[in-house]
Amino acid sequence: MVEVINTLGPKQTDSYRAGQYYLNQKRITGRLQLYSSYEELLGNLERLGGQLLLIPTAFQVATGSFSWGDIHYRFLEKLDLLDSFVYELEPVVLVRKIATTSKRVYTHRATKELLHALPLGKLEVVYTPSKYEAYQRYLVDGRYALTNKYNLILGQGEVVEQEYHVKMIWALYQIKGE
Repeated sequence: MVEVINTLGPKQTDSYRAGQYYLNQKRITGRLQLYSSYEELLGNLERLGGQLLLIPTAFQVATGSFSWGDIHYRFLEKLDLLDSFVYELEPVVLVRKIATTSKRVYTHRATKELLHALPLGKLEVVYTPSKYEAYQRYLVDGRYALTNKYNLILGQGEVVEQEYHVKMIWALYQIKGE
């Protein structure tokens, strides 16, 4: 049987890499089904019965305060926690454009605490569904972004202000139904 693990995409996300890691570690024949946001994935649970859901325990929605803990309890009747594991995120970096008038800081809500050194009162923090998307939006009109180091293509006039190494707990659920 081929397992389907539903998680956040695209392939540049830590969720994708954690899913690949899990399949390899457990020697499971499976594939990853990627979504543009966990909100989109959770909105499709009804049709995913029998499949798996992989989510980091630091998850928070881009808008509001809905977190992994909320998901764990809200979907108690739809999700059965099967496994958890520790998988280190790709290094997270705070990148800055030196010559810009932009006041925008792009980040995933789960990483917002890493912004503590910035003068946030003078900046506009914009939350995105993933660190990958934070970087893509930063390229257009940002001053700062928290992103994965391996997504970064440092251009002239950009500097890495900080680098963080983060171990994450990942939760794997069986989606009930079917």
